[in-house]
Amino acid sequence: MKQMNWYIQPLSHDFDTSQRIAYLAEERGVNVISEKYPGFNQFDMLNGIDGPILFLGSINALKAAQNNAKYSKYCLVDWCDWQALRCSKYYPRWGELMLTRYYCFLPLADVIRQVKDNHLWNCFSHKNMLFIKPDTNDKAFNGELVHRKNIDAWIASIEAADVDPTLLCLIGTPEDIESEYRLVIWNKKVISSTSYRLDGKLEFAEGCPEKVAKLAEEAAQKWSPDSLFVMDVALSDGVARIIECGSVNVAGFYQCKLPPIVDAFIEQGWKEIDY
Repeated sequence: MKQMNWYIQPLSHDFDTSQRIAYLAEERGVNVISEKYPGFNQFDMLNGIDGPILFLGSINALKAAQNNAKYSKYCLVDWCDWQALRCSKYYPRWGELMLTRYYCFLPLADVIRQVKDNHLWNCFSHKNMLFIKPDTNDKAFNGELVHRKNIDAWIASIEAADVDPTLLCLIGTPEDIESEYRLVIWNKKVISSTSYRLDGKLEFAEGCPEKVAKLAEEAAQKWSPDSLFVMDVALSDGVARIIECGSVNVAGFYQCKLPPIVDAFIEQGWKEIDY
């Protein structure tokens, strides 16, 4: 049998977690590759590696690895279907389970035009704020609450970043949030979780309330973007609701228990390939 490999990108903002995951992977007999991503869509360090390669790192590095895998002789295993991770894919499927339940999709140029003429404020604002995020899951710009008094600065930042004006965006009515959690889901079950924000402040602690995990598994039973993914869930007025989902390959795990995540990567990785 071929050996399982795992590229783990050393990230300065989460170096400790990546090191712990690398150690757990090596304990399980996985060959770990930990080199800096050089940028410029280059991923030559994986060329010639025999056997499947798992991935954990940044969005840009994953995109480069995915692109290079099409033309190089390495077998990349990831759970990141960019199309399935679009808001326009999972919002309609999870519907009433979502935190943002009143929304529309518009090209970015129309978002800018319609906030300037007040139409979107009249339709979706709450406490003089709108929730605006890109449809895509690759951080074309950060999804955020935008206050009416800050809208000119927001538009200026988008224009300065030269974001594609045809990019589809979600605009929705904001909801009050008490706490936020990240859950790792494998085969429709929560295997690890952590809080990351309480009362608007960053606060990391292992685990989540039972009703948060229950909601995540209910949603996963209805539809899942992949066999292994992450989901962010909020408590709003005491009710658990989904914020968003994302790829496990580019997620921060905060205070999640890491051994179940490492085991899921490795076991599911073998299932995904034909060796």
